[in-house]
Amino acid sequence: FQKVGARFLKTMGSPLLADAPGLGKTIQTIAALEDRGPTLVLCPNSLKYSWVAEIDKWSPLSKIGVINGSKLERIEQWATPGKNFYVANYELLLHDFEQIPKEWDVIVCDEATRISNPVAKTTKALKKLTAKKRIALTGTPISNSPNDIYSIIDWVVPRYLGTYWNFLERYCIRE
Repeated sequence: FQKVGARFLKTMGSPLLADAPGLGKTIQTIAALEDRGPTLVLCPNSLKYSWVAEIDKWSPLSKIGVINGSKLERIEQWATPGKNFYVANYELLLHDFEQIPKEWDVIVCDEATRISNPVAKTTKALKKLTAKKRIALTGTPISNSPNDIYSIIDWVVPRYLGTYWNFLERYCIRE
């Protein structure tokens, strides 16, 4: 199933992979991106070094930049060219927005439920970045209701589900 998942991520324009936790979404993503340009991986802070370890293990020739440290250190890290992967936590979308390159070959959102609120500042900042390919990864695609997935899908494939208000009207039951 991991080979199938990696092939899915590689061949789809901008996919959402919603495997259960522990099934290897990270390794599938790394395999799918082996021949891609600069990739921004956004994840919770607690997962940054797990991503680094997995990239080191499965793609040892990749150059990795971990965005961490003081504001001055992060400014330098964002500006360092030649990395295959830049790994950062979601909070840096707001703290470092001016320093973050606005164009990427790929953007990966791990634990994509972090962008499930379409009006959150983090989600809005993310949607200002461009990428040829966007990948959303989540083990919990619909936490509470169908509208939790709207923002994730809207980031992966903008307007595929229409506007937020059209989506609510068409797919959600209001009480």
